[in-house]
Amino acid sequence: MPGPVPAADDEELLRRSFRIAGHQTSISMERAFWDQFRAMADADGRSMTDLIADIDAQRSAGLSRALRVYILKRLQGAAQTSPTTPALPINGENQ
Repeated sequence: MPGPVPAADDEELLRRSFRIAGHQTSISMERAFWDQFRAMADADGRSMTDLIADIDAQRSAGLSRALRVYILKRLQGAAQTSPTTPALPINGENQ
């Protein structure tokens, strides 16, 4: 079963600028990623700049890519630690 279709504004590419390691850096990601990243930083009691600096120090790929992978892995980790509900059968399978 496919997931919800993202709203058009969630897919809008936004560019934001930060000063990381003494250099001005611009990062482009979709609005949905920025919203989630901001929520993660807020939940940690940190600024987005501080969290980006930590990710930047450990990355091996482009910074935008590293941020998206960080967001995905953190969401996957949260999903694994959340209580789960049993999967519903699809088209009579698993009955």
